[in-house]
Amino acid sequence: MRILVTGHNGYIGSVLVPVLEHAGHEVIGLDSALFAPCTFGSDGHKVEGFWRSHQVPLAGIHENPAHLKQLEDWLRSYKPEELFDATGKLMPELKALAPKGTRRMSAN
Repeated sequence: MRILVTGHNGYIGSVLVPVLEHAGHEVIGLDSALFAPCTFGSDGHKVEGFWRSHQVPLAGIHENPAHLKQLEDWLRSYKPEELFDATGKLMPELKALAPKGTRRMSAN
């Protein structure tokens, strides 16, 4: 059987794909790699090219101002001011890009 796995490089996908292939399935992987270039990390945690690249490996942000600053800088690198309006809503032109009706991933 041919199977499409979205997020094949992620935490679950990276485990699921070999299992499916071992069971004889043909697997097609699709991943945005959104967090793949993530280079921040702390306390010796490997981040880049690792399953933690899909998480925020900063512990104690409430107690450690350096970790909080690192997290804030990383989140601001996505330029939220270009994605959301002053009330926190997604910009209408971006919302309009979402598929409609049966073209949505959840509509299958």
